[in-house]
Amino acid sequence: MSSWSNLRKLIRERLLADLQKAVDLHYTVYEGGDGVRKNWRFWVTLEGEEIFSTDFWDYFKPDDVIKREEKFGRTVYYNEARKLGARGVDDFLEALKSYLNLSIEDARTSHEPIIRALSIIDKRTGKNAFEKVTIPPGEHGLVTAFYEVRRELKK
Repeated sequence: MSSWSNLRKLIRERLLADLQKAVDLHYTVYEGGDGVRKNWRFWVTLEGEEIFSTDFWDYFKPDDVIKREEKFGRTVYYNEARKLGARGVDDFLEALKSYLNLSIEDARTSHEPIIRALSIIDKRTGKNAFEKVTIPPGEHGLVTAFYEVRRELKK
């Protein structure tokens, strides 16, 4: 699986039939002016409307990186963030790829928010299983967004 478009297609095929055309996943990489630093953006649209957007820092920056950044009053850059436990675009794409090989039970309990989120709108999560899904306070925004999308389908 070498391309984003192929990965996106395979993921969308896993979604509930009512959402396969409505939900779309978008991803892009921006190169810094120095040609070395990169940032990426991932966003989700529902019927063309953006319902979620994230980038490297929003999705992957762990709390300890944020606290350290605030303590020193400066930006923590990519390499330093990686050393402190943040992950990059390759890790994000690997999480999406691994989702395709997980059982739905493993997807629901994954430590990766993107995998947990996709499990909620996965066609393998039946109505009864969805009824048992609870969203804890402080859950990742993408998980919450997909939970609301799925909940709206029931109405």
